[in-house]
Amino acid sequence: MPLSVMKQNFTSRSGVVTIKGETQESVVGAEARKLVEQTAVHVLGGGAGIGGNPSPYPLNANDESPEGLIFGQGGPVVAYAADYAVNGRN
Repeated sequence: MPLSVMKQNFTSRSGVVTIKGETQESVVGAEARKLVEQTAVHVLGGGAGIGGNPSPYPLNANDESPEGLIFGQGGPVVAYAADYAVNGRN
């Protein structure tokens, strides 16, 4: 499964980009960060950057992360996601 932008939510100068991938490592790796930066620059303009380090979390077949999923409740884990905070720069 290639990395993908699962969702994005932006205000005028900041936002959150959620990346979806096959493994925990893939959604926090260099390729994921590059995808986030490209998405942020497209929306916020040049100089947009990532703030902080995201934590990956599991997803079920419905792209949901119900409480208890990592304990086998709510279906099998089929992918992982990570939420990246992004900011525009002046």
